[in-house]
Amino acid sequence: MPAISTKLEKNKRHIAILGPGYPLRGGPALLNENFCLELSGKGHKAEIISFSFQYPSFLFPGTSQYDFSREKPSCPIHSLIHTLNPISWFRTARYLRKSKADIVIIRYWLPYFAPALGTIARLVRKHMRVFAIADNIIPHEKRWGDKILTRYFIGSLHGVICMSGKVEHDLKINFPEKPHIKVYHPLYETYPRPVSMEEARKRLGIPPDKKVILFFGLIRKYKGLHLLLDAARELIHSFPEVLILVAGDFYDDRQNYEPALSMLEKEGHLVLYGRFVPDDEIHYYFCSANVCVQPYLNATNSGVSMVSYFYGLPVIATNVGGLPEIIPHGECGLLCEPNTEDLKKQITYYFEKQLEAPFRKNIETFRKNFSWDTFINKVLQFCDSVT
Repeated sequence: MPAISTKLEKNKRHIAILGPGYPLRGGPALLNENFCLELSGKGHKAEIISFSFQYPSFLFPGTSQYDFSREKPSCPIHSLIHTLNPISWFRTARYLRKSKADIVIIRYWLPYFAPALGTIARLVRKHMRVFAIADNIIPHEKRWGDKILTRYFIGSLHGVICMSGKVEHDLKINFPEKPHIKVYHPLYETYPRPVSMEEARKRLGIPPDKKVILFFGLIRKYKGLHLLLDAARELIHSFPEVLILVAGDFYDDRQNYEPALSMLEKEGHLVLYGRFVPDDEIHYYFCSANVCVQPYLNATNSGVSMVSYFYGLPVIATNVGGLPEIIPHGECGLLCEPNTEDLKKQITYYFEKQLEAPFRKNIETFRKNFSWDTFINKVLQFCDSVT
């Protein structure tokens, strides 16, 4: 392995993060930027190698891949990688070699990225240590060729940083010899500070007497919005003041949800913001809610849970994937089975037992488990341990 650069202080690293960054939008970009800023704050040299072209339109059914509304982060971001242009892969590898980075950390969540990122990793791995932060090993929505592409990518790495026990399990089953570590998704620190519930609801036009249930994030089939909408039809009989707040871009066919959306909206029990929520508005949604519901059919880790904890908001989620690892049942939220009946039961229990206040208090302590100090220390110790 290459020696650590003498231009930096002892025990400091030059770390290149490969993955989306500003102006690309979404959780992966935001975490990469937070990671880069936190590393720089600790005296490391850190930069993001982002995409000049990320997805073709058929893989990105949302409104836009970009978010220019947010402030550009104060970390180096170089948009070099065109996922469908091999010439850019070689140029990126050449840039990395010239930069003499000590560690390359690649953000990986879809097999689509395997050819580009796996090739770049193979071109530089003799000169520097190469790792991946893996949000998924097996994607939520499977496609032909996933296993072949993932095998190509994982084979290019010195080790894998798994973001949940589910990802770690999948890695052990499919790549048992690959060095790895499990760490949890840290809290975002660049979102706007919380505001009062009164101010947030006034901004969104939500009456103060409502029990607001938030569904936040991209609307895909596996995220189970249909379960929440079905449960809401029965919840409103017990809690006429319930209001479902749906905020996210439709990646699934909106027509699949339209009958339930229209009925609840017509009766005054739903507010729909059916597009991407800019970062400078995100606090209004979480601060206006009494609980965040994640009725996922399958999951690995969840950035939405971390945003909820950042704003002190309890979570009701399905008992799937990595969600039980970060949502302790009866402490910071509730877990249910991925079906309408059990989801309705847990939401009812939450409101009847008035669990919001005690859960919010518990979150203040529990969120310390997801600090950036813990994340960075574990990641760098792991990277140094792999030879």
